[in-house]
Amino acid sequence: RRDAGTFFCNGRIGDGTGAGLFELTLDPAFAQNLARRGVGTPTESQQIQLALADAGYALLDELKKQNYPTPKVDQLVTMAQHGVSYEYVSGMGALGYKTNTIGVLVTIRDHGVDPAYVKGLADAGFDDLTMDELLTARDHGVDPAYIAQMQSFGAGKLTLRQLITIRDHGVDANYVAGMAELGHGDLPLTALVRSRDHGVDPHYIRSMEAAGYKGLDLEGLIRARDPGVDAAFAKQVKSRLGRTVSIDRLIQIRDQGGLD
Repeated sequence: RRDAGTFFCNGRIGDGTGAGLFELTLDPAFAQNLARRGVGTPTESQQIQLALADAGYALLDELKKQNYPTPKVDQLVTMAQHGVSYEYVSGMGALGYKTNTIGVLVTIRDHGVDPAYVKGLADAGFDDLTMDELLTARDHGVDPAYIAQMQSFGAGKLTLRQLITIRDHGVDANYVAGMAELGHGDLPLTALVRSRDHGVDPHYIRSMEAAGYKGLDLEGLIRARDPGVDAAFAKQVKSRLGRTVSIDRLIQIRDQGGLD
């Protein structure tokens, strides 16, 4: 039973799967009650959607409790379609987060800012964030798992802005772990951001090592990467000269346009 109607289900469930049919009987009093509450009278199609999402009186009561404006039918259906449920509204409200309008409430739900995400950030040490900060962090892929990964690599306490910046530059757990495996695990995150920006990643380092250039420090790798020195070019030069030249000479050859 739901406020908008009752589902009568018939089917079979077993081994983690199920199949069957259901019939929905709409409650005529629901439409009348919504009209009395100032929401308006839903169409049959709208009432079906509200029944499927279990969007009913509890959601409306919670919105009123938090001083949201009374939604019109179209708004209520939109909320139901986007997962703005009673649990979502009450959960965000309990954490101290309330938006100015129902439209913004739908937007933050669409962006994945929910009570679980907010609690996860708080547990990671980022509480009392503004709604804008939550949205920015979520949009840039900074979640509790990412924060934990960065901290596990000895990053220490980073600000939310720092986490967003390094995430934007593609410094993630795989990149940090790969660089550490190749002997660059003691680098500060600022250095890893720089190396990432210059295209120096584990694949590039391994390919250069295979071409005979092992033990290059980060600066040497960046100096080689910037003008386009890669393993293919190094092998080409070695094939032409019959020997492996120094990295400085290799960069010089590249800067001069290659070997004639």
